[in-house]
Formats: sequence, structure tokens, C-alpha cells
Amino acid sequence: MYKRQALRGLPFLTSLAVSGRTVRIQSTDADATVHALYGLGVYPRNLEVAGLGLEQAFVAITAAEEAKSK
Repeated sequence: MYKRQALRGLPFLTSLAVSGRTVRIQSTDADATVHALYGLGVYPRNLEVAGLGLEQAFVAITAAEEAKSK
């Protein structure tokens, strides 16, 4: 299993959850994050890339705006 610290350093990462052999990553730029995985020598199997739903997108945008205002 890859070290969580290396995964936490992925660009545009917003969320990381590891459960056994399954890793769930949320990112604001999936292309850049997947490219960085390959750069680490990580070649995921059964990779699924999905867009956010409307509610998730709203939460992500408002959280980003809130973080900028601090």
C-alpha cells in the first residue's frame, strides 16, 4: 500500500480516504491529480473519475471561498 503522506501531497487534493486496498480521492483537478499518481509510480486499477453533483459542487465552491476570506 502506498504511504498516505505521499498521497496527501497530490496536487488539487481535497479529500483522501483509505479503506483496505481501496483509495478514494477527491480533487478539484482530476487530470492533474491522476497525472501526479502516475508520476509517483502509482498505476491505479479500476479507476473511476466522476464529476461532482450539484450539492457537492456548491459545498466545494463555498468552502473554497470561505478559505480564501480567512
